[in-house]
Amino acid sequence: MFSRRAVAHKLDSFELMFRQMMGELRPSRYAGDQIIAHNMALNIDVRAYHTYSFETVAESDSGRLIEEFLALSIPRLFLYGDANNTLSYLPRLRSSAVQVREIPLSGHFLFYDNPVETFQVVAEFVRTTHCRSVTMKSNVRITILLASEKDARAISTLIRKNANAVLSADYSLQQLAAWKRYNAPARIRQRMAERTAFCAFRAGRLCGTIALQGSELVGSILARTCAAKASGRYCWPILKPSPRRRA
Repeated sequence: MFSRRAVAHKLDSFELMFRQMMGELRPSRYAGDQIIAHNMALNIDVRAYHTYSFETVAESDSGRLIEEFLALSIPRLFLYGDANNTLSYLPRLRSSAVQVREIPLSGHFLFYDNPVETFQVVAEFVRTTHCRSVTMKSNVRITILLASEKDARAISTLIRKNANAVLSADYSLQQLAAWKRYNAPARIRQRMAERTAFCAFRAGRLCGTIALQGSELVGSILARTCAAKASGRYCWPILKPSPRRRA
């Protein structure tokens, strides 16, 4: 909405419009609007916002966004606030394989307006789609599974190897030793009892893990050898999930 208003102005006249937009958000009944108004005042460069708005409007008007989203071959979740329940593309999404959920008492910034409901829905989505096997163009199969206690040693080894490679330049030997003790297998098993953890396996070996505590992401790590092959925006459109359970 604001991006489309921004493109109607040249930069010199947009600065006044920018202040006007903040003034419109501050009295909103939605916490998210008020937070964004605060962030606009403190953190956003007016010139960057103005330039970015042209790109946003052009991409929106192209009609490609929804088609690209629907074409993704991975589980998809679309959330919207109940204040936006008249969005023109909602019927299209509901008629597809996308999971569509409405977040009550929310506007555009639903993660601020109703964070508990938002992240409960996200956590439910992750739990119900946790067992996936995906194939990339390189024919490397990545299997995502709910972690169990027997994965604790492999998780500990992955974390400690990454610590040697990544943290050794910034941590003292004492700090590095403390970090490794904190991530020893016994400590990992203890934390797994309090969290929901998932493991990614490549060719039978652990290559990544994430952990949720309730609806909050509290940890994630990816093997450095897999980072270039299994992360980033370009791998997502080519993932092809198929059900598979670990014996």
